Amino acid sequence: MKSRGMKLSSILNTQEQFRQVYDRFQWGARPAYIQNVMDEFKRKHADQQAGSYQEQWDQVYTRIGELYHKGNEYRKVMLQELKERFTSFA
Repeated sequence: MKSRGMKLSSILNTQEQFRQVYDRFQWGARPAYIQNVMDEFKRKHADQQAGSYQEQWDQVYTRIGELYHKGNEYRKVMLQELKERFTSFA
């Protein structure tokens, strides 16, 4: 089946318009408070070849798992973040 979709960059007139839309909608699969754990890890451990990288990586994923298993709060946060993103286009 042929796709009828167009790339967002071809619909918008300028690269600036594309950047504005992209920046407003940029969202990850994790709620921000959980994603912050990974973002901080990436800032502090840019060298993937470092000896302690894998150990630190495992600790980060353990921490993220703990945050997810603390309860259902992450679901509420994800829905709220998505709602904010979608309403920003209205």
